[in-house]
Amino acid sequence: MKYEILKERIVYFTDAIPNHKEVVEALENTENRLITKWIPWGNRYASSIEQSKSSIDNYGIGKVLYNTEYDTNKELEDTHWIFDSINNAVLEASSIYKEIMSVPDDNPKMDSGGYIVGKYDIGAERGLHSDCPYDDLEHSYVIYLNDNYKGGELNFPELYLTFKPKAGSIVMFKSSDPDHVHQAQKSDAPKYIIPHFWRMGPSQGFIPFEFGIENYFDSIEDGPTASETDTLKRYS
Repeated sequence: MKYEILKERIVYFTDAIPNHKEVVEALENTENRLITKWIPWGNRYASSIEQSKSSIDNYGIGKVLYNTEYDTNKELEDTHWIFDSINNAVLEASSIYKEIMSVPDDNPKMDSGGYIVGKYDIGAERGLHSDCPYDDLEHSYVIYLNDNYKGGELNFPELYLTFKPKAGSIVMFKSSDPDHVHQAQKSDAPKYIIPHFWRMGPSQGFIPFEFGIENYFDSIEDGPTASETDTLKRYS
């Protein structure tokens, strides 16, 4: 894993997930107790208060990838490598980031119950936003699983920084820094990313293990929309 510090504030890790192509292929073709079917994905389901206020509800589909610790009998051990490929990269990047950015010991990275993998629709974008301005202890991850598209850059306008993260890379930054307002620009092909947080863990549609997809969407205020219902049926 390599890294560079951009504008003295953004830590950009490359070669973090070298088997990113295999991970994407496996996610597209695997559904079991540890990996859900594709579900609606967007700000409507965000754990971050700031993100959930967004006027854009959905910008693609997502898939929940659970911690392999839930597979206590190791019945799905042949698919554990998918979670491990991502989680091991996150743990290594977190350790490096902690040292670089002097994250204090009394703000440890929280263990994660899993990840939410987002798949942007072609032409979809994540508008200008701040991740978590109300929590000075929070840090953001954006994990990129592919880069075979045109566009799709990550833009930090306050830092005059725009770049296209490589496949298998991780971008980390302090969530509450006002200069870290950013946007994910449109791409001409699907873009697979994993948004994550140091303290909150997964966001934007993470369903508690064995809670059930239908129960989760029924529990959302006003219940599932027509488009959400269509998506759930399409991938059932």
